[in-house]
Amino acid sequence: MPAAEEEADEHAMKAKVVVVVDDDVGAADSLAGALEMYGYTVFTAYGGRQALDLILETQPHSVVSDIDMPGMSGLEEAAEVRARRDVCQPCMVAVSGAASEDMHVRALHAGFDAFLAKPASMPELLRLLERGR
Repeated sequence: MPAAEEEADEHAMKAKVVVVVDDDVGAADSLAGALEMYGYTVFTAYGGRQALDLILETQPHSVVSDIDMPGMSGLEEAAEVRARRDVCQPCMVAVSGAASEDMHVRALHAGFDAFLAKPASMPELLRLLERGR
């Protein structure tokens, strides 16, 4: 296979790697399962600190993260990812049950690329993941 084709295949595979983060294990696992049905390779974290470790390890194309989590919040997680130069800069989508305008603004300021209210619309989420950063 020519080098250009190998690089294109590698890019296409990386574009399908997502880290899903939610302290609600059922919500995280459900979303991960749904994304896997659409062909994504999904890594699941149940908190911000675990997510940060996974992001550093897997260098995903995208991160879908809850905001309100104990320990490290999604806002802190996004700010930490954006501040680091030793990590890829994935497309980051915040999902939250606190769907106020204030939370939307705070999510974008923390480093998220987009904000969706829970339950997130799967077509909208897929559109954001396909678009990427």
